[in-house]
Amino acid sequence: MLKGFSLTQLLGMILIVAAVAIFAGIPALQDIAEKPDPVTPAITTTATSDDEVTQLNTADLLLQECPGLVTHGADIKEIRMTQGAASLTAQREKQWQTAVKATAIVNETVTSAPQQSADHHCEYEVGMTPLGEYGFYWSKAVCADLCGVNANGQRYGYHLIMHSIASEEAAQ
Repeated sequence: MLKGFSLTQLLGMILIVAAVAIFAGIPALQDIAEKPDPVTPAITTTATSDDEVTQLNTADLLLQECPGLVTHGADIKEIRMTQGAASLTAQREKQWQTAVKATAIVNETVTSAPQQSADHHCEYEVGMTPLGEYGFYWSKAVCADLCGVNANGQRYGYHLIMHSIASEEAAQ
C-alpha cells in the first residue's frame, strides 16, 4: 500500500479518475452514436432481364466508386438505372456508343449529404471505351460532392474507374 493514503482514499481517487475518463469520453461516444450506419439507396431498373443484370452490376460498381452515395444513402430516395445511347459528350470524348445512366434522386431535406445537394437529381453516366477503359461522367459539381469524387471546381467531369488489360496493351 502507498504510504500516507488509506484504502478509502485510494478507492476515491480511482473513482474520480474513472469518472473523468468516462465523462471525457462521452462526446466521442455521442459522435459515434449519432452517425447512422450507411444505407444503400433503393436501386430501380427499367430493363429486360439481360439489361437488368448489366444495370445492377453497374450500380454496384458506381456505389463502390462513389462512397458518398452509400454514406448519404438515407438522403437519397432512389437511384434509377437506365441504359441507352451515350451522351454526345461521351461519344465525342470517350467513343462510347452506349452507356448506363444512374440518376440519384436526393430528398428535399438532407441530414448527412451536402446541403446544396438537397432536391437534386444527380446523373452519373457510366460506360466503357472501345479499349476497355471504364469511367463515369457526373452532371453537376454538387453531384461530384455527393458522390465523393474531387470535381476540381468543374461543373461536370469524368472519373476514371479502371483500365482493362486490353487498354494497357493498346497504350504500349
